Amino acid sequence: MLNSSSPAQKNLSEEDSSGSEPETDRFGFILTNGSTAGSLGPPPELVRQREAKWIKIIDQWDRILLKKSSKVKVQCQKGIPASLRAKCWPLLCGAANRMKQHENLYEAREANTLTGMV
Repeated sequence: MLNSSSPAQKNLSEEDSSGSEPETDRFGFILTNGSTAGSLGPPPELVRQREAKWIKIIDQWDRILLKKSSKVKVQCQKGIPASLRAKCWPLLCGAANRMKQHENLYEAREANTLTGMV
């Protein structure tokens, strides 16, 4: 019969209780000041609220960025929902604007490459 308090199990339980390794959140950041952000992330209700706010921001991007850039900054600090990051980051870093400015750039380069190869 196996002994439930084997030396290996005692070592594991001692490490857990002694706090030798700092507690981290789901992204691997060390939790400080008694933070209780567990590995599960924010509650679903909060995620839905943030998604709704980000959808409004995305839909009215040009207007909101000009008038309420502080609102965008605050929302970024609160966190961009994972479901909307692919839409938000090109807007935030200016890539979406550059793509609009140079819509036909890729097609023009590809056409020049193809005609030069023939």
